[in-house]
Parts: sequence; C-alpha cells; structure tokens
Amino acid sequence: MRHVLAATDLSALADLALDRAIGLAAATGARLTIASVDQPHDLAVVSPDLSLATVGEFEQSWSSYVDRELASRVARAQAAGLTAAAVRLDGRPDDAIAEAAEAHDVDLIVVGSAGRTGLKRLVLGSVAESIVHRARRPVLIARGAGGGRFTRVVVATDFGPPSLAALAAAREVAAPDAEVEAIYAWHYPAGSLGLAALGERTNATAALREALTQGPEHRGAALVAAEAAAGRSLGFALRHGPAHEVVVDAATDRGADLIAVGSHRAGGVRRLLLGSVSTQVMRHAPCSVLIVHA
Repeated sequence: MRHVLAATDLSALADLALDRAIGLAAATGARLTIASVDQPHDLAVVSPDLSLATVGEFEQSWSSYVDRELASRVARAQAAGLTAAAVRLDGRPDDAIAEAAEAHDVDLIVVGSAGRTGLKRLVLGSVAESIVHRARRPVLIARGAGGGRFTRVVVATDFGPPSLAALAAAREVAAPDAEVEAIYAWHYPAGSLGLAALGERTNATAALREALTQGPEHRGAALVAAEAAAGRSLGFALRHGPAHEVVVDAATDRGADLIAVGSHRAGGVRRLLLGSVSTQVMRHAPCSVLIVHA
C-alpha cells in the first residue's frame, strides 16, 4: 500500500478513524493525506440581521480553526514517522472525497462511522455510506478505538472477482499472523419456503442441502489450498441464511475486528447493488468494514 486518504470532519469519531489510518500507513510504509471538506455556513438563515463584516469575520475565524486542527493532525501522523499532508476540499463530502481519492491516486480511503443500531446508525453513518457509493477505491469504515493492522478478519465470499479482491485487500490491512476466514452464505432456492424447518424435523432436505453446499465446499477448499500454496493461512466456513446476516453473525461469533466485502461496479445502478449485502453489512457490523469495488 502506497497512499492512504483519511477523511475527517475534525470530530472525535473521525479522530478514531484517523488513528487507524495512521497505524495502517505506518505498518505498510504508505504516505497519508488527511482530507477535510469545507461546508458552507448559511448564517443568514440563523440570523438575517448579521452584517457582511460579521459573516466575513466568522468565516475567516472558522477557516483559521480548521487549518490549525488539520495541522495538529498532520503533526500526529508525522510524529508516527509518516509522510503526511492535509487538503481542504469543497463540495458535497461524498463527491469531494471520492474525487480526491482519484486525484491523489490513493490505495485506501479511511472514514469513521458510528457504531450504533437502527435509525441512529443509519443517519450517523450516512456520509460514510455515501462515500462508499461514490468512491472507486477501497473504503475502510473504521469503528472503535485501535490502530495498526487488523488481527481477526472475516471475508464475505461468493468466489467471484469482487470477493477475491476483498480478500486480497483484507490481506493488505491485516497483520501477517492475523486469523482470516472466508464465509460463504448459502440458502434454499426461491419458492422453497419451509424447507429448512422441514429438514430439521424429517431430514427430507438432506439431499437438497448436499447439492447446494457441495460445490461451495469444493471451491472453498480450493481457495484455502491456493492461499496455503502462497504461504497464507485461510479458514473457510459455510453458513445458511441471508448473506449480510451470515457475515455479521460470523464476525460477532469470532470477535472479528474487520469484515471485508466485495461489491460490483455497475455505473448508475451501483447504489441498488450495494443496497443488498454491502450496505446491510456496513450498517450492522460490530466492527470495522472494508468495502472493495471490482
């Protein structure tokens, strides 16, 4: 990894993500760019009686504050031995960060997101989700305290190019001795409502289950063997259920500190595709999430 971009709104939550970005950059020898997006302050709405001079004074004061705060964060990164710089961007945060990632040719975007459930998580995580939707580069949604590489990783897989890209990207941010496990979610075909429950009682679906899982088991074994041949350890497991629930549950059970998920590039409909598995994982994961577009 050569270049990491950390997005910040100067909040405590963003500082936790910055700690992770600094740790990853230090561990991989990457340089770090810290990006902040300037948002317009519509002071006329707050107080229509403010003079232009007062508004101008506020904007200048705010700009100086942002410069100081960014400088302090750059200093933190430099104290960790990094080559680091800050940039201030204009526009919508998701567009600005995605465009900056392309302009600076970064290998990874790091953003913070609240670790909450339900509507609060959706609202608080909306900017991070929007960046994932807009960006073409891998995005790490960093949750919780901690820096450096990850030590216990769950990778969602369907054996397609996006999930293989997610595995490769996860290796980049995982410690050399990290526990990495690929999880495949299988389910009964549409129209077979009740088969799972029936099978539990009568074993009537054993043959169908074997037919549905035999192929993934063989492909999983081949993936494990390929990783072993390259000197990398990989676990593999099949779980029944909706993909996002399977992946989140596996991460919870294993105490994972990272989930890696691949997503398809699909132009204007990427939002719809991401809305199925990747977005649900982002919203409900108990840990950091790495989204890789392929």
